Amino acid sequence: LLVRVSMCLLHSFAQVFGEQELPDFWPLVRRMGAEMQPQATISAAARISAEILHFQASIRPLYVPALSLHVSQTAKYSPTSSDVLLFRFRLPGAPGFIRVIQMLTEEARASGVP
Repeated sequence: LLVRVSMCLLHSFAQVFGEQELPDFWPLVRRMGAEMQPQATISAAARISAEILHFQASIRPLYVPALSLHVSQTAKYSPTSSDVLLFRFRLPGAPGFIRVIQMLTEEARASGVP
C-alpha cells in the first residue's frame, strides 16, 4: 500500500469536518500511522508536507518529489501553440505552481514559441 501525502493535514479541516472534530483527529492520525508502518509506505510530494506530518503526527513519510523525470525522453513536452489555460485558486502550492508556469514560459520563449 502506498499513501501519497500532498497537502497539510489541517488544510481546510474546519470547512470540511468542523472544528468540533479536531480533538478526535490527532489520535486517529497517530494510530493510522502506527498501523500502516509495517505494511505501507507513505510518501510526500512536497518537503513541507513531509515535515509537517512528522511534526504533527510523528509519521515520517518519504519525500518523493513529483518530477516525472522517468518520462522525459519518451514524452517530450513540445507545445504546438503558446495558448495556456490558467485558473485562480487558494492553495499553499500556489507559489510553486506559479514558478513552474514562469519556467515553462521562459523555456517556450527561448525555443521560439511566441
